[in-house]
Amino acid sequence: LDKGFGSPELEGLKPGKAAQVSSEFATATDDEGNVLAGVLLFRLRRSASSGSAAVKGKGKAKAAPAGATTVKVTWEDANGIPSETQAAIDVPGPDDVDPEVRYANFGIRKAIALTRFVDVHNAYALDDSSAAPSQEAHERHVREFVSFASHFVHEMAATKDTSIIPPGNNYAFVEMLEKIIHLEAEAAVEAAAKPKKREAAPSAGIYEDVAVEV
Repeated sequence: LDKGFGSPELEGLKPGKAAQVSSEFATATDDEGNVLAGVLLFRLRRSASSGSAAVKGKGKAKAAPAGATTVKVTWEDANGIPSETQAAIDVPGPDDVDPEVRYANFGIRKAIALTRFVDVHNAYALDDSSAAPSQEAHERHVREFVSFASHFVHEMAATKDTSIIPPGNNYAFVEMLEKIIHLEAEAAVEAAAKPKKREAAPSAGIYEDVAVEV
């Protein structure tokens, strides 16, 4: 385990160590066996000497075959009765670029897309250049968010999630991306319009009609 997402308790996860959360609540499945609930997502770091990973693990898990890793989960129910389960999970290699190979199911693919959404926004909020942003910084933000917006919409569509299409419950995700793109585009135009010793300001038209298609 290299990094964990989905719970504040996973922020302090030490690479190579078992992950542990204090409590989780089970969610009932629907008639088709699906679950609409939260997810704990883990990024694995490939190791040359080990093929196992653990979540609150106790003892050594059975070695996984090449191309797979063994994940072991242990827990205690409300009555303190311990249980455990483990499974060998196929891990795609660097040459497996087919999305159908890289993602075991829609839930994992969607969780990764949402995690990247949060990462992009955190990086934007913490960008040191925002203290005194230049035209170049604004234009960089526009390029980054336009690129990510396209990726995010594509991934959500691939998971058959239509909630980001208006009037879906999660359309606010797309609105947020569009707002940042427009704000940064307007700021870039304003910065370019200020007198400079070097090249002339570009036309504002290059930033017109910026929209995220869903």
